[in-house]
Amino acid sequence: MEMALPMSKPQSRALPLVMAILFTVLVVVPATGLGAGTETRVAAETKKQSFDIPLGKGEYRALIVHLRPVDKLTAVVKVGTGDDIDVYFMAASDYDSYKGTTASTFGYFPQFSKERMKYLEFTTAFKPETEGDYALVIDNANKTASGAMATSAILCSATLDVVIEPPFPWWIVGVVVAVVVVIVVFLIFRMWQKKKKAELEEADKQKKRLEAAKTRPIFLPPPPPGFQGPAPIPTMSGTSSGVGTTTGAPPPSSSCKSCPHIYDATSANCIACEYR
Repeated sequence: MEMALPMSKPQSRALPLVMAILFTVLVVVPATGLGAGTETRVAAETKKQSFDIPLGKGEYRALIVHLRPVDKLTAVVKVGTGDDIDVYFMAASDYDSYKGTTASTFGYFPQFSKERMKYLEFTTAFKPETEGDYALVIDNANKTASGAMATSAILCSATLDVVIEPPFPWWIVGVVVAVVVVIVVFLIFRMWQKKKKAELEEADKQKKRLEAAKTRPIFLPPPPPGFQGPAPIPTMSGTSSGVGTTTGAPPPSSSCKSCPHIYDATSANCIACEYR
């Protein structure tokens, strides 16, 4: 029995230590306002999302949502059972301050926050000026002197209506611009092709006209009535009368078959005439 006495002494000393720890956790920590907190990240989607939130004395719950300047947020917080609570809506930087302080040294949006309340509803939608995380904090932890006193556990509900604008489809704009550029370049190329083709055709026609002018006769308008033309050029082996032409063709007063011109040995029309 004597050997059992020394073993009972450590047990008797450990009991006060355990009691002290339990007292610190259950009484001292809630009284200082540090409390225990949990965080829930709200999915970034356009729909109402509801949460049932039980909070013990000295606890808080933060609902965190990522917002851009084009997004909107409305919220409703109701206490079902328990005493009054505090609700703060703040930016992520202020939420960091909230978690590490026991005094009212953190910032929040007054128009979207309320102390000592059982019901809070955003009267207007919140639209942030800058993109980032924003926290709706439901507080039962005695964070501020002006807030509600955490006297008991509470059960509340929170509903967040997040309107997330879809990102602007810049890739579609890029595709449209690329398609427009391709179409414009194609049209310019086609216009250049047509212009070039027209220039080549005109040059070819001009070339053919020049070649034709060298080989084909130039038809002159018919002479006026009674026009006899110049005198025929005598031939080297002319007739005995000395009258004739270099080609031996009919005299000037006659017409060549169906040719409308009066024959003229010196005329380009008659020289190249197909009826000659």
